[in-house]
Amino acid sequence: MPIVVENVSYRYAPDTPLESAALNGVSFTVRTGEFIGILGHTGCGKSTLIQLIAGVLTPTAGRILLDGSDISRPDFKRDRLREQIGIVFQFPEQQLFEMTVERDVAFGPRQLGLPPAKVRERTRRAIQAVGLDYEAVRELSPLTLSGGEKRKAAIAGVLAMEPEVLILDEPIAGLDPVTRKDFMRFIRQLHRAGKTILMVSHDIDELSACATRLLVLDHGELILDDTPEKVFADKTRLKTLQLGVSQPREIIDALREKELDLPEGIFEYEALLSALIARFGGQKT
Repeated sequence: MPIVVENVSYRYAPDTPLESAALNGVSFTVRTGEFIGILGHTGCGKSTLIQLIAGVLTPTAGRILLDGSDISRPDFKRDRLREQIGIVFQFPEQQLFEMTVERDVAFGPRQLGLPPAKVRERTRRAIQAVGLDYEAVRELSPLTLSGGEKRKAAIAGVLAMEPEVLILDEPIAGLDPVTRKDFMRFIRQLHRAGKTILMVSHDIDELSACATRLLVLDHGELILDDTPEKVFADKTRLKTLQLGVSQPREIIDALREKELDLPEGIFEYEALLSALIARFGGQKT
């Protein structure tokens, strides 16, 4: 299910003294099964972009096509959009509102008018998919869960809609290192299972390890669209954009400056470890 973003622009408060441009002429295509990371400094248009793709906002100019259909057209079926594209906003646990985890996760499917048995089936499957024990949490208040569990429960509510595309806005912001690692392992599992993922994050290391493609925005314009290898190759430009580079890249560059014979272009911890083992010997554990 391709998504085509075609020359899209968006302006806040148009035709007023407060008018400002959030996006200018952005174009790209999301192909089925991709894991796309979206990077850029604060205020560059990342969140606006994903809200446009999810249909939360309507482009000021340009259009967004879902399987060839313009999602902004009056005759486009909005139920189709909600079923095919799921969006998880930053700090989604703050949006949990029902009395129990089960009722919260079931809210979306109930709005689709599904039979009760189908709603229960989707709810159970979604809760289990995020790694929570259905029987253990179904009757609990969402407020009693840990931070990581709350975030998983909120995502389960999106997964219960069974979207083909999952959009995540800073999903690991505010999580401790252990919970962050566990959460990203879960997101990678969803991708391997066939979900198309779009993820906004300031965490260069996580995106470089997970994404198959990176989009870099600057002042509302798409300035880079390539594989992580090619995007991270231009260290100077990334620093100019106030993005920096991954820690493995910094480490390998520092070691190369000491005239150690190590390969260029490394930006993942796994690749860094393999390079160090190959250079100095030893066994990977």
